[in-house]
Amino acid sequence: MFIELIDLLRCTRAHEESWLVATFHELRDRVVIEGMLSCPVCGARYPVTKGVAYFDVPAEQTAARGSAPAEDRSRVAAYLNLVEPGIVVLAGEWGSASTAIATLGNTVIAFNVPNAREPFASCIRSDGMLPLARESVDGVALDSTDAVTIESGAGALKAGARMVAPAAAAVPAGLTELARDERYWVAVRGGGGVSGPVQIARGTVKNRDG
Repeated sequence: MFIELIDLLRCTRAHEESWLVATFHELRDRVVIEGMLSCPVCGARYPVTKGVAYFDVPAEQTAARGSAPAEDRSRVAAYLNLVEPGIVVLAGEWGSASTAIATLGNTVIAFNVPNAREPFASCIRSDGMLPLARESVDGVALDSTDAVTIESGAGALKAGARMVAPAAAAVPAGLTELARDERYWVAVRGGGGVSGPVQIARGTVKNRDG
């Protein structure tokens, strides 16, 4: 877990949004290896173990594998319109693109990735909710249809930032769909200017204009 990202993390409990207090037990080159994140509002405690932050799940718990094809994972920078470096959340199987996205200058948060840890990424485990501040990230790629995950991912997007999610998931309020195919949709959060339709797969692709 990169120490600079701790300011973006939030308690997952049902109360007003709260930053977390960090206690470091092992810090290596500005990466938190072992430590504890504590909520000053409710007292919840979230451990950092072997560089992974665990929110309401047992430490070392693994995540189920998703279904994002390798071809799509290699194109995620285009789906998310990452024309300038920013903070990007890659969930599940999208996490295998962490190294490629980081080499473009982005800071990567790998969320519930199958192998728990990804090179060049800050890894987070949660029971569904992305524990991130509102309007704090520049792109989110999800492989889950869980409503809590989708809504919290949408809330974490900055104005004008994009989200990729499974086609079976509902597009959250506040996001405008740009395109979809049989696997995914791409949507943008309002307030950041015009963001045109995007092709998300080979073959026939539907955009919001039909």
